[in-house]
Formats: sequence, C-alpha cells, structure tokens
Amino acid sequence: MKKSGAKAFCHEVDLYKLESEPRERSYLLETVFLGTVDDKAGKLIGRIAGGDLASLTNDETCDWVRFLMSLEVRRPSAIRFLREHGSKDFIKSLDDDGKFLAEMAQSGIQGRPSEILRPAIISHIRDRMVLRIQNAIDDPEIGTQYLRMSWLAKELSAGGVDLVAADRPFIRIGGIEEPNNLWCLPLDPDTAFFCSNSRNMLLKVERANARQISKTINRWSVEQVTNMFLIDLAKIRGY
Repeated sequence: MKKSGAKAFCHEVDLYKLESEPRERSYLLETVFLGTVDDKAGKLIGRIAGGDLASLTNDETCDWVRFLMSLEVRRPSAIRFLREHGSKDFIKSLDDDGKFLAEMAQSGIQGRPSEILRPAIISHIRDRMVLRIQNAIDDPEIGTQYLRMSWLAKELSAGGVDLVAADRPFIRIGGIEEPNNLWCLPLDPDTAFFCSNSRNMLLKVERANARQISKTINRWSVEQVTNMFLIDLAKIRGY
C-alpha cells in the first residue's frame, strides 16, 4: 500500500477517468472541463470573500455560478451513480425500445442489446453517462435561477469559530425554487458565501451573530456529509 499525503484526503483516484478513451484523453473531463471551471472560480474567491460582489463582470458571475453548479454533480456518489446506474438504465431503455429492436432485427441482429453489447461499447456508454455532468453544469435554465438569487459574503472571524472543511461543502437548505431557501459555501475558515431567493433571508444572516452562524454552518456540514454517507451505505447494502 502506498502512503498518501494531505492532498489525497477526500480524494478518489480516477473518479472522472473515461474508460473508453486512450490514456492521453482519459482525464480530459477532469483536467480540461472541470479544471477550467475550478481555475476561473479560484481567481474569484478572494474578491468574493472580501465582499466585492458588485464588481464582478457578467462573465465572472457566470463563472462563479458554473462552479457552484458543479459542486453537486461532481460528488463521488453522483459520479458513481451515473457511471453504474445511468449506463444500466440506458441499456435497459434500449432493451425496451420496440422500434430499436425492430431495426436490429431488420439488420439481422438477434438478441437484446444487454445480451450482445461488447465490453468496449458498454465502457463507452458508461463514459457518456459521466460526461452528462457537463450539460448539468452548463444548464442555462438552472444557471439563470442562480443568477436571480441574492448573494452575500459574510466575514465570521469575530465569532472565534473556524469553519470546517467538508467533502460536500455546498450546503443547500431548501430547493432552488423555494422562496426562503438558504444556500451556503464556506470559502475559508473565516468567510462564507450565501445565496437565497429571499433578500430578507440574507439580511437576517447579515445581522446574525457570527459565532452562532459559524457553529450552524459546521453542524450543517457534518449533517450533510453524514446523511450522504448513510444514503450511500444503504445503496451498497441494497436497502
């Protein structure tokens, strides 16, 4: 077993690797697409943490939204679900497609797709399922809803409680269309980014005690990670 440093913490090896591509292309989703999303957001974090939201250009605002949208779909459990269950559901849809089966029979191909697909084709399908995260991250309808929200960056160092780092950092309380939702992303140990459909909700956050907010965010972070762990465990056990 090879020892790993701190950079390996909460990191899954080859999570985004494309199985059907040659080695020189197998990591393009991570290095090019997601790498670009991260790089552009990384250049904005300092300004956003400093509360300099009004100076963001339209392109920079969209870059930040793409980063926020990426945080949910790129989670290991979501990627594994797409790769395993998404591909199985797609192949099953071919098995159940009468028109597709008729075209296969007309071409002299006997059997259902799930019975005759070669491993290389199945790997290609699994990769196509994973690549769907690109469409999710660039979904214009959802992105527009993010842009319509009110945003706030709050400095919390006065509370004396550091924000914890979690494997699932973007906390979402309430759905994207709920009027009083509150979403939060810790930016560093002393600062958090908030967005909500309700400006009044953000005003409450802005006026609230820094220590209490930090403790609440940390509790939400732990609960969110714990809940996702229990959900994943249930899937593994077949519950």
